[in-house]
Amino acid sequence: MQPEINSQEALAETYTLTAFFRSLIEYPYSREIIDYLLLKSWLEDQELQKRWDWFDAIFWEDYGKKISALSFSAIIEARWELIDSLLIEKVDKNTVILEVASWFSPRAINLINNHEISADQYIETDREEVTSLKEEFYLSMEWVNKPTLSNYNVVEDEIDQVVQLVLSCKERNPLLDKLLVMNEWLLIYLKPDQQKKYFDNLRNISTQLKDHWIRLEYVSIDMPTHENFTSWLVHEWFTYDDHIEVMRNVDSIILECLHDTEEDFFKNVWIDISSINKHYYSDEIIENCKTEVLEKYKNIMNLDIMIKRFLKQKSLYAYSINF
Repeated sequence: MQPEINSQEALAETYTLTAFFRSLIEYPYSREIIDYLLLKSWLEDQELQKRWDWFDAIFWEDYGKKISALSFSAIIEARWELIDSLLIEKVDKNTVILEVASWFSPRAINLINNHEISADQYIETDREEVTSLKEEFYLSMEWVNKPTLSNYNVVEDEIDQVVQLVLSCKERNPLLDKLLVMNEWLLIYLKPDQQKKYFDNLRNISTQLKDHWIRLEYVSIDMPTHENFTSWLVHEWFTYDDHIEVMRNVDSIILECLHDTEEDFFKNVWIDISSINKHYYSDEIIENCKTEVLEKYKNIMNLDIMIKRFLKQKSLYAYSINF
């Protein structure tokens, strides 16, 4: 019988499984996150591997023994690299990054410790139960520089605390002139009314910060999903419309927030389509995907070629918006 677990242990278990996936692409600090969360949950390392093997086997059967669950880690790696490259490109010494719904992402400590972004320039936000767990993790990482952590629920909390956080940064750096708000894989979890509230909050934050000569830029990536990638690999000519059809048949939380086209979505949140800049996967990102790591899971013919072709689809991109 499994021991009874509390909410923090349950949360730790969820993030451990996610961190294990990131460790396959060797993203910095993923292994440290796994080791910490294993201590906080009732999982052991062997159990973690067993669960992923089980998950992998289900995918292998569900997709007609053509693709494995872990075979789309290359697309996850590409997604991470695209966002990281955008942040590095867009951030100068007078920019503050606000990562919304950061979960147990290692992005902040990677960019702070391995790139020219200072700890004072990075703020992570999430629900209180997440940030309290992550704060404890950061305390255990004595040798790295850490970002500022703040509780902020994007669909419930007021924006005042975000504005005050940024203005505190402005006090430390009077030349601060840009807030870069970013999220990865957030909007798909929100219902349409929650998405609208999120963007309304961003607009209100931008309005307040303009009085202090700080402009707001928003960077996001919410596609592709693993369903998109795995289905495309099984059916070589899988299109964006096919992806929509697949997503109509998955969990209702995702179904409720899905929009037929990006134009429909942005019209619903009162954003001018012409103000959106699209950022596609570069050849360098595609070439550097560690597809050789995947071979130990399933020997899939031409997997690396298929991944590269998939990433060239025009429906796959990050986007940025200047408010």
